[in-house]
Amino acid sequence: HKQEGYRDEEGWELKEWNKEIETEDKKGTKTKHYHRCNYLINRESGHVISSQHKAWMDTIKFSMYTDLILEPYKEDKKKLLTWMDNCRSHTTDHISDQFNQKSIVSAFYPANMTSILQVLDLVVNGPIKTKTKSNRNQQIFEEFQDYLQKIDDLSSSSEDEETSLTPPPFELSPPTLSSAILDLIKTVEEDFSTEKFKKGIKETFYKTGMIPDEKGNFVDMNEIFNEYNRGNLKTEGTSIQGITYPVAADEDEDNINEEDLEEDEEDGKKNKD
Repeated sequence: HKQEGYRDEEGWELKEWNKEIETEDKKGTKTKHYHRCNYLINRESGHVISSQHKAWMDTIKFSMYTDLILEPYKEDKKKLLTWMDNCRSHTTDHISDQFNQKSIVSAFYPANMTSILQVLDLVVNGPIKTKTKSNRNQQIFEEFQDYLQKIDDLSSSSEDEETSLTPPPFELSPPTLSSAILDLIKTVEEDFSTEKFKKGIKETFYKTGMIPDEKGNFVDMNEIFNEYNRGNLKTEGTSIQGITYPVAADEDEDNINEEDLEEDEEDGKKNKD
């Protein structure tokens, strides 16, 4: 909160989220624990920053996400449907109860179809990765230009003094998590706010069979499922009914290792102290 870009005068506020959450292990044993998590929230944009040490969603963080993101988003909406994969943290009794309390409806992709149906994978993650690489390339270019200028200055100095100086090696600054988060926020606010991007999101929902077109017609998903079962959607660039599908993820998030998730729940219990 004291780092540049995240300070109070830049609109960020440090807060604490807390809740009692019931979790269930593989043996079916249910236990309740009180969890506390710190987070940053931007007073103007509403952006929320928090962390999970393995960088995926567990029950604690998804409950927190529901309170801080989904519930405020639903305030000016009559209805809210979440369309998500079958990751265990999405299907717990606690999350189901929390959704019911907030009148949020949930629906899930068929098993092993996340890489084919999830809009985030199809039209959001790609631009984010591209913009991240572009930002990094720009940083490398600028630092190298500064380095070349220093070499020129050093050469001029050595000529004036009639001495030979060995130039220092080029040392590139490593990327930082804080700068990456700020770049991501900038991408969301600038690139994802355009009408072209919003139209692409809407079209992807239609082309994956989630919403009807303007005439009320749905895409026939049977062809997509059949092509997937035949293995034809595993190659990058496959196009069916007007949408090009990416390579399926190496690790299916529908089947994240349960032991790892239970370990995450145990880690989360430490927050109660």
